[in-house]
Amino acid sequence: MNSRDLRQEHAAYASANMANAADQQARMYAEDGTNLAIVTKVHVLDGYKNWPGTLAKALVASPELSVGTRQDMADLIRSELQHPDAFPPTRLSKPLSDKARQVVASILSDAMYDASTLTNGLSIRDAVKAGKQGGSDAIECAISTSFHPDGVTFIEKVPRDRETGQCGKFYPYVSITSYDEKPWHRLGIRFAGQTLPMTVVLAMRSLGLQQFQDADAKAMASASNDQRAIRDALIRAGETRADRPIWTEETNKQKNAKRRHWDRELRRAINTEETTE
Repeated sequence: MNSRDLRQEHAAYASANMANAADQQARMYAEDGTNLAIVTKVHVLDGYKNWPGTLAKALVASPELSVGTRQDMADLIRSELQHPDAFPPTRLSKPLSDKARQVVASILSDAMYDASTLTNGLSIRDAVKAGKQGGSDAIECAISTSFHPDGVTFIEKVPRDRETGQCGKFYPYVSITSYDEKPWHRLGIRFAGQTLPMTVVLAMRSLGLQQFQDADAKAMASASNDQRAIRDALIRAGETRADRPIWTEETNKQKNAKRRHWDRELRRAINTEETTE
């Protein structure tokens, strides 16, 4: 058995042990009338945690490498990280996590590459391979973003429609679970088969938070009653189980203290979680 198989076997044993322990805890507290849902997750720390950002930086530095195959991308990641074990090429076809997309989108956007189609590792290569935005061709093919009370429209300025000279697609908002009730935390869209929080959408489109706030406020000022109802329902649907009973009848001071606490906990969790699974 090679070292990789051994690590996977250890992870499987650890996962089974964690599941058994969680089941015991759930049954113990159920006897006191408290029903718990305990979720456990075990990852093998193989040294490739931040590979999406590594690949993006390497391709931005050497765009000519973006013509390579999936195996070439895997070899590039291994070389950049100076890792003793081969990087599995199959991981390049798996969806990127929200955090990984945000990191990669920032790297590509700063280098003037289109980050709007990020889905997996191969899409990083394809974004660089497509070339930088800018110049006469990029202006003709630029994509603008329009915000509405209940969704987002991406307008591609390509003369597909001879009358309007542009074609756009509307993406309705979906609810994102968050302790923070601000719209950029509680709202997102379904794009390319993935649910993207608005923080990721803004990074993809190279837009700042203040730009979104200004555009969103303008959209809400002219919102219809139906649009407001949809928006309110999505925001409420994003509440966590914890903040419903805790915040019902507390003072504003207590609410703000709770929000700051959960904001710190959320940031701590985000900073320690893996960028991709």
